[in-house]
Amino acid sequence: MNDPLTFFAWLVLAMIFLVIVSTIVAIGSLPKKIAIKRNHPQVDAINAASWIGLGLLRNSSSIPQRPISLDCSHTRRTGTVRTGVSRTLH
Repeated sequence: MNDPLTFFAWLVLAMIFLVIVSTIVAIGSLPKKIAIKRNHPQVDAINAASWIGLGLLRNSSSIPQRPISLDCSHTRRTGTVRTGVSRTLH
């Protein structure tokens, strides 16, 4: 059972597994890299949306999450961000 062909088959399976995992990680981190490159103020939110959308890919309600995170990473907001809370400076 420990012949060279069996060892080669396990080696090929391990390489395929590593390629699949590295591809998933590259796809999951792509929107964050784009947002950092474009100096987006909400990098963490884009990163979270990307990984949540990738993790819930089987759920049909999360399918729009990936394109939204990619689209948000390409845009850059300018100006002030309104939070709904008014603050007064004293």
